[in-house]
Amino acid sequence: MGENGNLRPDELVRLIEGVEGVVSCRVLLNNQGELLHLYILADPSAEAKQIMRDVEAVCLSQMGLRLDRSRCSITGVVEEDESDSLLTRLRPHSVQSSFCEGTLEVKVELHSREGLCYTGVASGQASLYTRQRLAALATLAALEESFGHTCRLTLEDVVVFEIGRFEGVLVAITMLTPLGEEVVVGSSLVRGDLEAAVVRAALDAVNRRIFVAS
Repeated sequence: MGENGNLRPDELVRLIEGVEGVVSCRVLLNNQGELLHLYILADPSAEAKQIMRDVEAVCLSQMGLRLDRSRCSITGVVEEDESDSLLTRLRPHSVQSSFCEGTLEVKVELHSREGLCYTGVASGQASLYTRQRLAALATLAALEESFGHTCRLTLEDVVVFEIGRFEGVLVAITMLTPLGEEVVVGSSLVRGDLEAAVVRAALDAVNRRIFVAS
């Protein structure tokens, strides 16, 4: 990643957040103080590739730090017609439920096309409605992990509905980023497993406002 160990994350964050187009960033270091991953939240009007080049240049010139692009992620809020969408990069891999002493735990795994795995877990009292909410909450936890926790996702509601002879799910989510707060809604038809449909609906909601560029 770089030639230096024992980086000061606060200094690196200030440096990167001074780059034009960068709204905020988060730095993940290992126990030796070496940079493991860099998460950047970008202005929607900025070009991700140009931001990456500018960040690389300032890190090298100011700190002597040579970045590995495979360990850098740029996330931005964009319009709905963005072609490189979240759903093309993150796919539901598994939804697992376990029950112990009156508590239900739901674990959701999302896989990226780059081969990365993001996991979210949520637990609560066992009931049909709770199971749906826990599936949504676990999905949001996995999504926040994939964004490097630069974006806060809050579940507003999960609604199961019927349309014609089909059953579907609506998920409402509040997204909080340094750019502001917004409520988004996603939907999915139920194809056998209700919890899997909840996961797809949550992804659909966030997909309407997020792109991820590495």
